[in-house]
Formats: sequence, C-alpha cells, structure tokens
Amino acid sequence: MNDERPGNNILQRIIGGIKNANNKPSIGDDIVSPDNLFRFESEVIRELAANEACILIGRCSDFVLGSAGDEDFISLFVYADLSTKVDRVMDVDGVDAKEALRRVQRNNRIRKEYYKYYTGEEWDDMTHYDLPLNTSKITLDQGVDLILEYLKIRGKL
Repeated sequence: MNDERPGNNILQRIIGGIKNANNKPSIGDDIVSPDNLFRFESEVIRELAANEACILIGRCSDFVLGSAGDEDFISLFVYADLSTKVDRVMDVDGVDAKEALRRVQRNNRIRKEYYKYYTGEEWDDMTHYDLPLNTSKITLDQGVDLILEYLKIRGKL
C-alpha cells in the first residue's frame, strides 16, 4: 500500500503552495491531517539524520533534509524504465502484466502528486538528487555496488 498521498482539501490545494517541512506538528484538531502527518514525518526524518546514519526512502526526505540545511545527506533516485518496473512487480508481487502495469502507474502517479504537493517541485527532476541511478540494464545487486562505490567516492564509507 502506498500511503504517500497529498492532502485532499481543495482549499488547501488552491492556496497551500509549498508546505514547510520545518513547521512543528500540530496537536490540535488537525492532528490526523495529511499535512500534519507530513510535519511529524519531517520531524522524525530530521531527528534520525541528526543522530545516526540512515537510509530514508520517499517521504520527500531530500526536500526535508535539504530545507534543514543538512550538508551530510546524499540523495539518490533509483529508477527504471516502465518494462523493467512491470517485470519486477510481476516477479515480486506475483501478478500478471496488466495488474503490474496498473500498480506501477498508480504508484508513480501517487508519488509524483505527493512530492509536488509538499515540495512544489517535480518528483522526477533529477537535479534534486546527487545520484540518479537507472537500474533498467543492471541487477539490483549491481545497483547496490554502484551506490556503495559512490558513497566511497564521497567519503561516506
């Protein structure tokens, strides 16, 4: 299940603009709102990154840590072409090609909307990432090796 969903309030979408990842979560009436959840998650992301080495997947963590001025984080974008994604979903989830395609397209749409809603930026804009990595023509293990090599080059390993 993909829970990266932007807030649904039409007024918020019209006037909201970019969400501030540095705002503290509210403990008022909106405690369970999507925007408040984003603020809670942002706070947890900043705390984790400040206290230990960690790997964060999604949650606009590049935006959250970048807006917090964290110079130590490295932002990766691991992607693949559509047919590779569909093949992987079929393999991992045990579904047919039609269902796999539906899942890939749905998840990509949700991720794109979530990122746009909370950052005002495009999710797949590679300028947001230190290392965009296309895994279409390599194995996942080879992708891991490339990431580890990049971390060594950056002096993080």
